[in-house]
Amino acid sequence: MTDNTPYATVEDLIKFWRALTPEEIERAELLLSLASTKLRQMAKNVNKDLDDLIAKDVIMPDSVKLVVLSAVKRAMISVDDAQSVTQAAGTYSVSTTYANPQGNLYFTKSETNGLGLGGGTQNIGSISMTEASIY
Repeated sequence: MTDNTPYATVEDLIKFWRALTPEEIERAELLLSLASTKLRQMAKNVNKDLDDLIAKDVIMPDSVKLVVLSAVKRAMISVDDAQSVTQAAGTYSVSTTYANPQGNLYFTKSETNGLGLGGGTQNIGSISMTEASIY
């Protein structure tokens, strides 16, 4: 693979997840490319060449493809698909929770650790925004 070739194709995403509309196909192509570039950069940041690792390992190509497909699926599910919906009849209450409401493209710690890259999403503790008193 060259430095620009995505690790997964739209056809892979369709087989992995579901059929896509023409608009979704266009978005998927971009996300597949971005996810692949992001993984290459993460590998470079830890002094690894992901394309070289893929060329030398039989399992690595499918592992990388799975990580890319999973990240793209998460980004594409975003607002269109609810993670949970709660309804009540008494006072007409409806509550909807989305798994990734902003459609962010990200890898989990498990995914990047599985590829030997570390990183992934991390919880950041609270940061105090109050001004410290100097007196």
